[in-house]
Amino acid sequence: MVYIEFYDQNAVENVCSSLSTKAERVYILGGNKKAVQKCCVRYTGLLEERGIHTEFYPVNISKNKLKSLIKSLLLIIKKEEECCIDLTGGDDLCLVAAGYIAGYVKAKYPDKVIQMHRFNIRTNAVDDCDGDGNVISTIPAPQLRVDENIRVYGADIAPGHHNNNRWKLTESDVEDIKRIWEICATDTTNWNCFVSDVEKAEKCKSDNSSKLKIFSGIQEIKRLNGGNDCFSGNAMSVIRKRLNENRLVRIEESKDRSVLKITYKSEIVRQCLIKSGNALEMLVYAMALEAEDKGKKVYNDVMHSVYVDWDGEIHPDKKSKSNKESQPDQKNEKVDCFNEIDIVAMKNLTPVFISCKNGAVNQEELYKLYTVANHLGGKYAKKVLVTASLVDSAERFRQRAKDLGITIIEEKDPKKIKKLLKNAYQS
Repeated sequence: MVYIEFYDQNAVENVCSSLSTKAERVYILGGNKKAVQKCCVRYTGLLEERGIHTEFYPVNISKNKLKSLIKSLLLIIKKEEECCIDLTGGDDLCLVAAGYIAGYVKAKYPDKVIQMHRFNIRTNAVDDCDGDGNVISTIPAPQLRVDENIRVYGADIAPGHHNNNRWKLTESDVEDIKRIWEICATDTTNWNCFVSDVEKAEKCKSDNSSKLKIFSGIQEIKRLNGGNDCFSGNAMSVIRKRLNENRLVRIEESKDRSVLKITYKSEIVRQCLIKSGNALEMLVYAMALEAEDKGKKVYNDVMHSVYVDWDGEIHPDKKSKSNKESQPDQKNEKVDCFNEIDIVAMKNLTPVFISCKNGAVNQEELYKLYTVANHLGGKYAKKVLVTASLVDSAERFRQRAKDLGITIIEEKDPKKIKKLLKNAYQS
C-alpha cells in the first residue's frame, strides 16, 4: 500500500498507518521542509529496525494555498495506481483538498483506487472516510516502545541508557521493593538522609567490590558528610535495623571502625537505595508493569529513569581531544540538553510520563513534567505525578496540576497506586 500523510506536530499521527501495515511508500506533505525531511529519516530508521522496508518521501507544500495542495496531491496520485490518504494529521485546508481530490479522481481517473481513512490513536479504531467500508487492518493494535516513541518526536535516549532501565522483576524483587517502600514511607525525611549516606559510601567503594557488596573508607565518607558519622542517629538506626530484619541490606563496620561493608540482597535492592527517590520510582515501575485490565497487561513497555537527549543529536564533547577536529566553532557550538524522566510507560501509541516524589514537591515540578511530556508526546501524552503526600498549598497545587492536565496520585498503598496507574493512559 502507498500512503499520503499530512505532516503534523503530533508526530505519531504521521506514522500510525505505517505501523499498522507494511507500507511500500509514504509521501509526507508539509510546509516545513526541514522538519518533514528529518521525520522521514527518523521513520525510515524506526521501521528498518522492525524489518519493514518503507520508502518515505518528503513533499514540500504551500499549506495555506488550496490550489497548491490539490496540485501536489494530483502529482502523487498520477504516479500511483492505488493509494490511501490518511486524514489523521494535517489542518482543515489539507482535509478540504483531500475531499476535493477524492471526487475529482473518481470522475477523471475511474481506474485509480483512492482510499481515505482516519486513525483514532486513543482507541486504535480506524474510521472509513471514503464510504467504501474498507479500512486497513489494525489487529494487533500498533505499538511503540518507549525509546521508539521518543525518537518519533525527534529526541533520543541518551548514550549508555538505551537498555539500562527495563528491569525484569521477579515476584521476590517486587516484594522486596514493597518492603523497602514501606520503610521509606514511614519516615521519608530520615529515609532520604539514610540513602544520602549510602550514596556517599558508593562513591568511596573499593575497586575490588562486587556489584552487590561495597567496602568503603569511613573517614572519607565522613569527609563527604561534613564530618558527621554515617548512618548516625536514632531514626537512621531504626531504618538500618528494619532493612536488616527484612534481610534486604546488611551494614557492618570493621573493629577499628575504619572500613564500612554494605551487602545488598540483590541489584534491585541496591537500585532502591542508591538514590533518594528510587524507592518510590521502583515501586511505581513495578506497579506499572503489573497493571492489568481483564487479565491483560495494560502497558506494552515501561522504562525507569529515562535520560532523554532533547534534540536527538549527540554533539561533540568540547572537552574531548578525540573530537577536536569535528568541534563547532565557539560562536555556533551546541550543547546536549538532557532531561531525566522518572517513569515512562506506553499503552500502544499513547505515552504516559510519570514523575515520582517521595519528599517535598513544588509547582516547578509540574511545569517540568508538562513541558517534557508535551515535547515527547504532543496532545496524546498523559502526565502523572505520584507523591506520598502534598503539604504546602496543596489545594492550589492540585488546581494547577488540573489546569496543566496532570493527574496526581497521592497514595502510599501499592495496590491503590497500581489501580490508579491502570487507568492513567485514559486520564
